[in-house]
Amino acid sequence: MIFVTTGTHYLPFNRLIKMIFSIRSKLREDIIIQSGTSKVCVPEAFQRDYFPFSKIIKYLKQARVVVTHAGPATIYQSLFLAGKMPVVVPRRKEFGEHVSNHQVFFARSL
Repeated sequence: MIFVTTGTHYLPFNRLIKMIFSIRSKLREDIIIQSGTSKVCVPEAFQRDYFPFSKIIKYLKQARVVVTHAGPATIYQSLFLAGKMPVVVPRRKEFGEHVSNHQVFFARSL
């Protein structure tokens, strides 16, 4: 299973969901997406705006692959609670995904 999470920031992260949408036909496993305020839907994926924290941890632990925004909490939960090295896609200011590019700097520093 692939678990994708955009975090809880109020701005949408459509770019990440579109990336998953574009490769969906090549994937042969279940996809679970926490899409926040994003408006893009991925056919055949189990997609919700938000999940309770307990479900997030459950999905992180069950996932073969974790794809996440560059939020420190989600990255650390993936690494230390689930033992997974996540695929990190930072939100970017120039795409209207965040108020600054701090996620880019954080992802690079990792």
